[in-house]
Amino acid sequence: MSPRERVFIYAKFDHLTLCQLASDLRGGLSCSCDLSQNPRGGGFNWVIFITFTDGVEWVLRVPRTGLEYLSDTIIASLLTSEAATLKYIKTHTTLPVPDVFSYGQPYEGQSGSLFEEDGQFCIRTCLSRGLQASQRDLLDDIPQGPFTTEKDYYEAHIAAFREHVQYLPLETHCFFAPLPAEDEYPAYTDRVKAVDHWNNFVAAQNKIDGSYNRTDLVIASDALPYMIKKWTTDLPKEFPHHDKNRFALQHPDLNVNNLFFDQDLNITCIIDWQFCSAVPLPILLTAPGQPNSRYKLPPSLISAFESGFRHALHQNPSPSPLETSKHLHRVLNTSGPISLFTRFVTLDCLNDYHVFHDLWTHTKPPHENLLSYFRAAHQSEKYIAHRAEYEAENPDPTAPDLAKYEKNHGLRDGKVDTTVARKLTLVSEWSERYRTEDGKGIRRAGDVFVADARLWKWVGACLEEMMKEGAS
Repeated sequence: MSPRERVFIYAKFDHLTLCQLASDLRGGLSCSCDLSQNPRGGGFNWVIFITFTDGVEWVLRVPRTGLEYLSDTIIASLLTSEAATLKYIKTHTTLPVPDVFSYGQPYEGQSGSLFEEDGQFCIRTCLSRGLQASQRDLLDDIPQGPFTTEKDYYEAHIAAFREHVQYLPLETHCFFAPLPAEDEYPAYTDRVKAVDHWNNFVAAQNKIDGSYNRTDLVIASDALPYMIKKWTTDLPKEFPHHDKNRFALQHPDLNVNNLFFDQDLNITCIIDWQFCSAVPLPILLTAPGQPNSRYKLPPSLISAFESGFRHALHQNPSPSPLETSKHLHRVLNTSGPISLFTRFVTLDCLNDYHVFHDLWTHTKPPHENLLSYFRAAHQSEKYIAHRAEYEAENPDPTAPDLAKYEKNHGLRDGKVDTTVARKLTLVSEWSERYRTEDGKGIRRAGDVFVADARLWKWVGACLEEMMKEGAS
């Protein structure tokens, strides 16, 4: 590749044929492809620009290959499904979305949430993040849809979550030691220090991908079917016309980066429809996270979102008995817990424990305490055997390997931060939890240890006080 032909960094392609196709689609108007341009790469695709003689630019978007977290087939399916979705929206709604002039299907056997075949749109395999992202497309025996009931949709996502937390990388997801979130700390530097303390704590004994954390998440997954049943079976009791099989297309990440506005704040375009799928109405009516989907909106903005929806509902009442104002108000009221469920099972949140705690609070009666529930599960033969079986199949690292892992993650003997991490690990009884009640230990009669913002703020204050005393 010539240094001047940077356009071929990601892949070789026939730029002359590409320009001819674009020209034909615009009635023979000439265009060109600058071979010196740098392709712009995103998480799943790369793009280049084609310029027409009248100044109009078109974008060529191509799926990336060789990614660790998604197969080439799914990447191609996502792009193909997105193109079909944009064409469908353009044809059947007034939503402002990009124009699709031409697209191909480079892989055989692909399927999309919304697919185009012989000029007809159809629903196929569900391409939601909860079923496809983070290597979940590689899991066996997970229902992929299309789904005909809300129950089937939710159960498939629970199954994918349960398999993920047992066998796939968990990255930063440690259930009882959630990653410190930005909104928990008033100052940026305080959050940075908290993340450092958290990193040392989870690095000690390799907590995140160890059998204890994975079993904690399995326990949480086993509680989800009861929770979701409450929010899917309550609706029909009050509304006999409720359509259990009602699904609608949802934009998967409706954040400020995917919205274009004019100077009067009118939305002029909505982009990035990958992972779009048909979802139950409570998911559709969930207030979108900002600045992206993993961040929950503050209550004031959630209230504004819901008020705006109710206002629009009254302004444009539907004549359909299945979409009565009363029914959609009820659906909107369930969107809160359903949003928590979705964020949790997709691992699209920073603080899994608090998201699950909020879902528990929405669902369980007040006398049922979450930490007591986990304490009982830790002492049950079922989960003790599950953790032991997992450890037998996936042995924890040997002492030398663990020491190397901890060193690579910043733990050094003699450092104050390392000492704090090891002492907290000891106090938490992290590796002593899955056993029958024996009355021994620091926390045997107490709640499960939760390493969240309360702990890191306390640790930070203690260390700061120690530094002041040392300087005096």
